[in-house]
Amino acid sequence: MNPEFAALSKTVKESGVVDNVKLVTIPFAANKMIVRLENIADAMIQGATTQTVNLNQIVSALGAEDAHITEVTMTGNMEISEMRARKVQWKTRDDDHLNKVELSYSDDFDAVKLELQRIRTFKVVVGDTEAFLQ
Repeated sequence: MNPEFAALSKTVKESGVVDNVKLVTIPFAANKMIVRLENIADAMIQGATTQTVNLNQIVSALGAEDAHITEVTMTGNMEISEMRARKVQWKTRDDDHLNKVELSYSDDFDAVKLELQRIRTFKVVVGDTEAFLQ
């Protein structure tokens, strides 16, 4: 096995991408990529819990130390903050009786929370560093 690949694999596992967490990286332009994290566990799996992933560690291992990270929608076409501002907030008579699940939208990329069946997508832009695509 290539030693560089083994080191990258070890770093990704140490950052929290284990067991039920899936990581997908999609380069889409020079110095830009999409990173998608998914917790594929559901409530039917015994012991399945919210997973925490260190996205900064993963991006650094990919060679993008001074990257600008922004959470985007699953399609990658809008920042998550804009989507949340535009989202319709339905009001019903049963709002007081519902067990609402609060999702994490923190900008702390050292501790990205992935609740059960949660997908989070991030746009990574690297400044004046070597391009991802060569």
